[in-house]
Amino acid sequence: MDEKKKTEEEKEIDIDEEGFPWGDIVSCRKNKKSPEIGETETDIRKWLVGKIKECPKCKKPLEELEVFYFKSPEETWSGLCGTAGWIVVCFDCKKQIDYFEKVIS
Repeated sequence: MDEKKKTEEEKEIDIDEEGFPWGDIVSCRKNKKSPEIGETETDIRKWLVGKIKECPKCKKPLEELEVFYFKSPEETWSGLCGTAGWIVVCFDCKKQIDYFEKVIS
């Protein structure tokens, strides 16, 4: 598709081609606890110290990045390609920094 003809929504979905679809990431943004194993965002942030320092693009430190529990859409689970785990995201850059998988289908 010609870049000029893409809608704004399509552009946002394509922003971080190395990670999950942007719409799937945004839909999980409020998940601060893992339902399967009971870990919280606070637990994971403590564990992340020393593993992730900053956004590689804008240099925002870990303390300012968003950390939440990502779960792929339901259709991925029924198709046996579902995944869930903790994701670190820079919403300013629309970039998935890292993902720590906890559950797969």
